Amino acid sequence: MPSDQRSGRSETLRIYLLGEFRMELGSRAVDESSWRLRKARSLVKILALTPERRLHREQMIELLWPGMDAAAGLRGLNQALHAARRALLGVYDSGMDPNDVIRHHHQVLSLLPLGPLWIDVEAFESRAIEASHTGDSRLFDEAMDLYHDDLLTEDQYEDWVADRRMALNGLYLSLLAEFANRFEARGELPRAMDALREIIVADPANEDAHASLMKLYALTGRRQHAIQQYHQLRDMLAREFELDPAPTTVELHQYIVEGRFPAVEPAVDFEEPSAQAESELEPDSAFFGRDADLEALKSAVADGLAGHGRIVMLSGEAGIGKTTLAETVARLVERSQTTAVYWGRCYQDEGAPAYWPWVQIMRAYLNGHNDDTLRSALGRQASDIAQVLPE
Repeated sequence: MPSDQRSGRSETLRIYLLGEFRMELGSRAVDESSWRLRKARSLVKILALTPERRLHREQMIELLWPGMDAAAGLRGLNQALHAARRALLGVYDSGMDPNDVIRHHHQVLSLLPLGPLWIDVEAFESRAIEASHTGDSRLFDEAMDLYHDDLLTEDQYEDWVADRRMALNGLYLSLLAEFANRFEARGELPRAMDALREIIVADPANEDAHASLMKLYALTGRRQHAIQQYHQLRDMLAREFELDPAPTTVELHQYIVEGRFPAVEPAVDFEEPSAQAESELEPDSAFFGRDADLEALKSAVADGLAGHGRIVMLSGEAGIGKTTLAETVARLVERSQTTAVYWGRCYQDEGAPAYWPWVQIMRAYLNGHNDDTLRSALGRQASDIAQVLPE
């Protein structure tokens, strides 16, 4: 075997943080028994989760031994560092300098594998953000495969992992919700329902997901499933929070029970809706009393088309149908074939790039136009846009 391969210099070090922690170099796994100290494992986990895999030793001491005096903290750090190096060197060449794996230089700790490094958290975040940007279901599937469990399930009560775990879980749930909507819009209702069920497994109190799944069950002729889904939501809210479902969810349930939902999907140009389309947007359709909101949005779009820009904010309780309302107006605009619609979706936790919704919108616009059109449209503002969108 070539010496580089034997020492691990040409092999990828893989670090798995979603679910249970483990590390592999090529086909060799770091043996669980080689981790003599729990803090040694934690030290490596923290470095793997830290940008650029580097952290000042005082920050590491505060994370692992909060409140401990400096001298005792440094002793604990040196012991954990020695144990971590020994564990990692078990899959590398035994004659290698320990500093080649975890470096402690100028009071900064760095994770420096000899070859390529792959971390499942980074791979998930990359695919999730790209899937949201492109709408590519293949990237969505890859992200879902990577997120098979929450971050570091063995460290449920460690403060240093709590915020990152919550952020990753938020990204996972927002991606599921986004693609549930995308699949529904594409007519891939089984995939939309699968995504909604995954949301409910991870977040049983997500009333939006329950209501959306009720609608899709009803739309696919599974009325009894829709009713059972409502009962599941109602019982869980009463048991866990002593709450009732939102009025809109109660109303949706009643419409399904009475056979008044579903209605036919609207299919109409935005400019001149037909009598049939108008009837399909009556309160007994998916909007349940939101016809005034629909008209207000259509009026705002008409103002925009006339050169008078508008900003409209949709707000309301969970499950009221805000996303459905916005997507319906967007479809009507697109069917007019005179105006393009671009979507930007927010990510409420940490981890998304700056100006993320606007970056998504601008990228979609750039991808749909040639260079001459872009130069004409952007003009002197091109340099400003390039600061947040270098490509």
